[in-house]
Amino acid sequence: MKNNCSKFRCVSCEPCPDGTNQDEPWLVPLGKERTCVRCRTCATGPGLKVKAPCSRTSNTVCEADEGHFCLRLLEDLSCGASQRHRRCLPGEYIRKPGTEGPRPTEFVADFLHNLLHLDVKPILDRAHRTLRPRPGDGAPPRPFVVRVNQFQTRNEILRKARESPALTFQGKRVFIFPDFTAIVAKKRAAFSGVKKELHSCPGIKFGLFFPASLRITLPNGQLRTFDSPDLAMDFVKKNLKTMVDPQSV
Repeated sequence: MKNNCSKFRCVSCEPCPDGTNQDEPWLVPLGKERTCVRCRTCATGPGLKVKAPCSRTSNTVCEADEGHFCLRLLEDLSCGASQRHRRCLPGEYIRKPGTEGPRPTEFVADFLHNLLHLDVKPILDRAHRTLRPRPGDGAPPRPFVVRVNQFQTRNEILRKARESPALTFQGKRVFIFPDFTAIVAKKRAAFSGVKKELHSCPGIKFGLFFPASLRITLPNGQLRTFDSPDLAMDFVKKNLKTMVDPQSV
């Protein structure tokens, strides 16, 4: 912002100078100054390198260099601090290699390609660990949050994960599920009891559709959709739990 707004003059703007950026909207309260900020320098931290250069509308994004892994992710998903991978001493061997290494997006893309036997390697916009403290030895790892470039690829990954038997990596179970908001996840979780009852109903097919609608397909092909878990459970207990499997007669 070159000049602030006044009673007789509108805001006057000009591009940020080289080496600075401003990634927030230009509309600010009256009387508040707006300045460009200096671009982040990845060289300030050991083991960091530039992943995305600074521009007038976005700050520099850093990532861990070769042989390092990211210790701290910033709000814009830039790596704020890294640490070198442990080196084995003479007479030792690598019992457990590092996981995502310095390029988590590439690691996850290769991981999904091989784990799910996809026809092509998926294109991912980004992949990063959830922003919470790093777990100790023996504790479950932090989940990955992945943004898939194409919606069709995202659906294929979820479909194959759902249809595949137990997925494992280095002897550990792997779970893949859509990333819902807290509100949507809570609404979907409310149908867990109904889904458990439906699994014991012969000839019944069902699915939970976005955001939180349970669709039940009866043996005669009739469809029933419920947005309320209570109404769905009432329908199942009154109409489906008394059904007899024709194959058992």
